[in-house]
Amino acid sequence: MQTRRSVMVGLAGTAFAASLPGRSFAQSLCEVWPQTLLWDIKHALWGSTSGEYEDCVYMIGGPWCPVCRRSVNEYFDGKLKFELRFVPFDAVQMKHRRQMADIVLNNVDGIKRTFVDNTPAPSFPPQVEKLIHDANFIAAEGFKPRFKNLASPTFVYDDGEGAAIFKGYKPWKDFTGSLQSMGSEITDFSQELDRMLSEERKLDSAALVGFRRTTAIHALPHSASASLGCFDTQQYEAVAEVRYQDTDWIKILALFSTQDEPVYGYVAASDMVFA
Repeated sequence: MQTRRSVMVGLAGTAFAASLPGRSFAQSLCEVWPQTLLWDIKHALWGSTSGEYEDCVYMIGGPWCPVCRRSVNEYFDGKLKFELRFVPFDAVQMKHRRQMADIVLNNVDGIKRTFVDNTPAPSFPPQVEKLIHDANFIAAEGFKPRFKNLASPTFVYDDGEGAAIFKGYKPWKDFTGSLQSMGSEITDFSQELDRMLSEERKLDSAALVGFRRTTAIHALPHSASASLGCFDTQQYEAVAEVRYQDTDWIKILALFSTQDEPVYGYVAASDMVFA
């Protein structure tokens, strides 16, 4: 089933509002959060097949997904003239976590290892694999209420009438004939993960924190990263502080995965108060 959403992101107005005294970016983001789905997809962690094409399709799916495997193989077999950006989520097994990191960090090589060659992904530092896993878990949980349902795979592209979303399998030729550019430039966070981790400082002991106001929980310590949503009254467990690009962030236990693993997100320190 295909649905349509407006491409208007509204973040230019959000950035202006955030510049007003007493307002944070995250607080202003919350005023337009339901309209920022496309922004969050672009600013999740993804691997790319090529950077040479202006036109692009985002494909959201699990490394284990047989329909994703079929679609990726058909993409390469067809030598299609657009970029495919794969947003990996839902690591059911530990090998899927390595595959997610391989896709995000090694782009087309990682995509081919996972879906075409069926060869093992290389190992990465555990903290890098964990950061990628948690970031895209946060992003996917944020996608769900705005998609109404998130399937593996879900395709997002511009068909000339705005952002189009398709879930499940369909031959590429059936929905990419009028493919157009997805528009504005995005930030590729995959090259910044090591630096983000290097700026993290664990707290001496976990502490409870609350929010000063309604604010967003981000996938990474960056205001442009995808977000879980906006919250106001809950208390969370803070585990670390991060100073990144002149902004202070608090790393919190945001939720638990389907395997009951703690999943961590980031909130601007200016929006938080220690209990």
